Amino acid sequence: MELTRLKKRSTASNPTRLTLPNNGMIGWLLIAAVVIGFLLVWEHASQTRMISRLFYPPPSVIAQTLSKWFTTTEWQEILLPTLRRLAGGFVFGMLIGYVGGLFIGYSATLYRYADPILSFIHPMPKIALLPLALVVFGLGDTPHRIVIGLAAFFPMVINTTAGVRAINPNYFAIGKVYHVRPLTVFRRVLIPGSLPSVVSGLRLSFNSSFVITIAIELNSARDGLGHVVWLAWETMRTEYLFAGVFLIALIGVIATSILRYLHRSILRWQT
Repeated sequence: MELTRLKKRSTASNPTRLTLPNNGMIGWLLIAAVVIGFLLVWEHASQTRMISRLFYPPPSVIAQTLSKWFTTTEWQEILLPTLRRLAGGFVFGMLIGYVGGLFIGYSATLYRYADPILSFIHPMPKIALLPLALVVFGLGDTPHRIVIGLAAFFPMVINTTAGVRAINPNYFAIGKVYHVRPLTVFRRVLIPGSLPSVVSGLRLSFNSSFVITIAIELNSARDGLGHVVWLAWETMRTEYLFAGVFLIALIGVIATSILRYLHRSILRWQT
């Protein structure tokens, strides 16, 4: 009783203490204010020639470039090739990495042989394999998608393998005692048990394949966002350069938001 009275007296003696609301909207408003302020300063400095318009075009000019792309069919020549390369390579590499990771993680024999090979090839920059892919598969988008697929494959297969091997061995022992079919073990134990690592691998896989997609377009493609950025640098069309970089960042933000949503939806017990 005495302790309760002391607490009430302490609360009454500090009537002016403020408690900030725990609201994420405040953080978003602060970020928006900083970004808008930065763009306004950039616009003023570029328009008044405080900084070079050649190297730092006004944000309004960059916005006009983006508007021109999306109000005409120009966006189809810029954006669609990148999305096609990315989707083709990412889906191909991710699916093979997922299925391979399930088998490698489940089979001790397969893991013993596959792990040294994966450890040897994985640290290699995948963009370094592009000349070899061009020699083997010829010109065109096929070698590009294969290299993008390799960039997606390794994060997925490594994460999936780790997720399977982290499952409690007692589940497999119980399955053997009751003579559970391997297909049932895969469906009821391996797939749900490895899901947290698989979702993390999915995000890493996409990020890796997206980076390689842009790098390939910077080097050897004749269309796509990376090609536009490189051509803009060569011709000093810096409004195209900034517009292309903005679209690359926007694709990354949208993809990350979608993958986070999938993470929250699939792994509800972790959120």
